[in-house]
Amino acid sequence: MPYFSKVYDSWEPLQREKYEKILEAIRMENIELTYPVLDIGCGPFYFESFLEERGIDTKEFVCLDIEKTKSRKGFVLGSGNYLPFKPETFSRIFCLDAIHLIENAEEMYDVTKKGGYIVVSMFFNMENLKETQNLLLKKLNKFKILKQDIIEGAENEIIIIGKR
Repeated sequence: MPYFSKVYDSWEPLQREKYEKILEAIRMENIELTYPVLDIGCGPFYFESFLEERGIDTKEFVCLDIEKTKSRKGFVLGSGNYLPFKPETFSRIFCLDAIHLIENAEEMYDVTKKGGYIVVSMFFNMENLKETQNLLLKKLNKFKILKQDIIEGAENEIIIIGKR
């Protein structure tokens, strides 16, 4: 069993706390959740479960991960570096705590519809905040950055919302 599968369950409470902030940031930007949606690095579908608990439909989510931890309709086994989708397929893309593993982030831009949005989060510590921000902005340089938020807590996170 790979490392992430062993520890991911212990991260769920932290993830849920972060998802609240992400949902709040999306609402503050008046971004509606239109479909189809891609979740890159979905893990065991905590984000989808979180949304469903709040009455948000995730049936048209495509969930991509390099490891299958659970079954779900719309799951695609694959890498965020090589997205197996046609250009301009997705209205919304989420990449929560996985962007640092993706070298070819341009593919995220390619599969986002014109006028579509991307929501990215990445953990950081105070010593590497500026470096982490610069890395994210470099990876998302084709997107128009609408919002950058910092969540400080048990796990510090940067959230970036961009638009194609």
